[in-house]
Amino acid sequence: MLVKLQIRNFALISELTLDFNEGLTVVTGETGSGKSILLGALGLALGERSSASSVRHGTDLCVVEATFISDTVNKVLGDYGLGMGLSSDENESGERNEGGERNYGGNIIIRREVSASGRSRAFVNDSLVNLSVLREVGLRLVDLHGQDETRALLDRDKRLDILDDFGKHLEERDRYRAAFAGWRTAVETLRDLEKEASKPQGDRDYLQYQLEELSQLGLESLDQEELEYEYNELIHATELAKGLHATFELLDGGGANSDVVGGIELAIRELEEIERFNKGAGALLERLRSVTIEVRDIAQEASSLAEGITHDPNRLALVEDKMEALSKALHKHNSSDAKALAQVEVDLQRSIDQCDGLEKDLEEAKDELGRRFGAMQKSGETLMSVRGKSGAGLIELVHEKLAPLKLPNVEMSWQFTPLSTPDLLGIEDVELLFSANPGSPP
Repeated sequence: MLVKLQIRNFALISELTLDFNEGLTVVTGETGSGKSILLGALGLALGERSSASSVRHGTDLCVVEATFISDTVNKVLGDYGLGMGLSSDENESGERNEGGERNYGGNIIIRREVSASGRSRAFVNDSLVNLSVLREVGLRLVDLHGQDETRALLDRDKRLDILDDFGKHLEERDRYRAAFAGWRTAVETLRDLEKEASKPQGDRDYLQYQLEELSQLGLESLDQEELEYEYNELIHATELAKGLHATFELLDGGGANSDVVGGIELAIRELEEIERFNKGAGALLERLRSVTIEVRDIAQEASSLAEGITHDPNRLALVEDKMEALSKALHKHNSSDAKALAQVEVDLQRSIDQCDGLEKDLEEAKDELGRRFGAMQKSGETLMSVRGKSGAGLIELVHEKLAPLKLPNVEMSWQFTPLSTPDLLGIEDVELLFSANPGSPP
């Protein structure tokens, strides 16, 4: 039973408290007096959709609090893991004990808060709950009826909700919805793969073309520094040979006394004449003889290097082509060096392999879709079956209720029709057929 409704800053209401006594309470008033606002506030407390428009203009927070007396309060609260209420003779609803904690006196207090920004919070006995829990608790406490409520039976989702709530087969419904979600995921996966497969073959061909370009560079064995060194040597071959020959001639190739070695040998002969007169001259003589050996070795090495350098236009052209190809590839792939290009080559090969494996992925995705559809269909058939049984039980109950109304010839039936495409609600459409005329089928 609803015993109190407190409203603050809802729609046109600044603050209002309504206390309800046992028995029937009738609220009357002319059109526009606010009766529907009261029902709207109660609906908000029970979990109906909220918005910033619910908040009274010029205020920051709308609060609606509804207090209910329920003989099964602890069962209702326990079902949702909420705190238990006290029995009604222990403390009155809403009072607080010495520690400042609120006692609920066997009551359930539902509170809904909506801010001016549209954000909403819900509480059951001061425990913060999500909106789905609030709605479930509300359904256990209140039935809201309106003059157009029967129109809801025109909606398939409402008809299915009636069957599911009456039959209490929410577990079967949850299993179906999980299977449906798995099927939808498989559908999306296959759709993405088919979209990828529908791309022009040119994409794969272009990847192959890029890979072949890089493969021709021989990046796995290419030493960029060595290539640049060889290029510089080839392009300056004439200058290198000339310089090395000149070095040889100056050191040991002039003959007589015209080169360095000849000058040193002349100095050696002079020192040999005087070394017996001075020890220092003898020391100099030994050093010059060592220098002569080193200079001749340098001269011979310069000569050997000069002989190894040849002007090879063909080799130079090959190296130039490779240098140019490397430079273009670095620029094209925005790479810093040959090592980075080698990684690009690996990535290209991986992309091509993925393209080649797309057909296999498609087949696997189709198989997975088939499995998911089968699981969904099986779960959907189970759900449809229990709905059918619940529908029969509901019709029996309706016949019992109609008997005192002298309607013995009423015929009712549920008609289940499989859908061409299942949805989140199930694999079937359902209609409630009714006939009150004797001999007329529903």
